[in-house]
Amino acid sequence: MTFRRIVFFVLQILIIPSVFAEKTPAPTDEKLVLFVQQRTNAVKITQSPFEMGQFVVARCVGPSPEEVHTAEKEKTFGISDPHLKKFVHVYVSHDGQAAMRTDSGVFPQGAIVLKEKFSDPEGKHTELFTGMIKREAGYNPECGDWEFFTLPGDASQISSRGKLQDCMDCHVEYKKSDYVTKNYAHISFYPKPTGQ
Repeated sequence: MTFRRIVFFVLQILIIPSVFAEKTPAPTDEKLVLFVQQRTNAVKITQSPFEMGQFVVARCVGPSPEEVHTAEKEKTFGISDPHLKKFVHVYVSHDGQAAMRTDSGVFPQGAIVLKEKFSDPEGKHTELFTGMIKREAGYNPECGDWEFFTLPGDASQISSRGKLQDCMDCHVEYKKSDYVTKNYAHISFYPKPTGQ
């Protein structure tokens, strides 16, 4: 074979199929709702509900002007309002657990990170679910190719989904950790990924 034919053959086998490869489709709304409803089958990151900072609480749920003012006082002066406390449990799909354990790990396409938000420290009154799905390269390059979604506390249906600007505004600050905050991941993580 000539050099030209060898190069052409290698291109056909290695490069050309990847250009035409089908993208893995994002989960349907129904599959996301099912994931949330069956979240106990995912990897639970937090052993007990983790208290969210008030500034994050205010940014994460579309705050009222009063909540923004209170959160700014908390951030600037360390003054807190106990009535605004929120707590979360965090779950990750099995394919994302290894990336969750590191500060800089990149999540694989299809991984899901889910936050279950509570108004009580015992984690008995779910108010809201927020989540992220790692999508194909190029889906959302401004925020690590993550798609965001929300559900009401009863996990009955998707409330919003897509390149949600409110979510992106917060997560863009966490580029080093693949746009996932992970401030809760170092509190407790169990179980360890299989094979480690």
